[in-house]
Amino acid sequence: MRLPRSRLGLALSVVAVIVLAFAVTASVGLLTGDGIHLGSVRNLGPPPRLTPQIVRFDGPSVVRCPKAGGARSLAEDLRQEVFRRVVRVKYKYATVNASVVRGRIDGVKRGVHRVGSPARGTMLVRYVCSGPHTIGITARAASGATASASVRFNKKNHAESSTASGEVEAQGSP
Repeated sequence: MRLPRSRLGLALSVVAVIVLAFAVTASVGLLTGDGIHLGSVRNLGPPPRLTPQIVRFDGPSVVRCPKAGGARSLAEDLRQEVFRRVVRVKYKYATVNASVVRGRIDGVKRGVHRVGSPARGTMLVRYVCSGPHTIGITARAASGATASASVRFNKKNHAESSTASGEVEAQGSP
């Protein structure tokens, strides 16, 4: 559709007047402090900080260690003492909001193998008989927040206490 020049000029003039009226209204509102009202706008602030939770950390309440003895020589007895006195202990875990999960025995990662994802899995721990030892887990969220749980075993390899930080349930099971 082609408009004659006079109608085109008239249409452009109307558009210019509307734009000018809006600009004047906005500038008057800004000068008087009323501002431009676009409706309600909420300030959401920073995103919520996700906190990890350890919702399960279950393992034995007693670690069964083999008895020493039965060796024919002192050297064989020492070798058996070292190798037969190490048992593998399993602890099952489940977490929420964790991006990384690490296990420890006596504060050291060596001797702990994790099978599974950060959400759930099993910690396989090399437990040198006999105690005392502390088996622990730490869950870290992408935000940097952490939660931890641990179980402490006495010299007789019985779980005697558990500790937790954050929202955690840690316990030894029979």
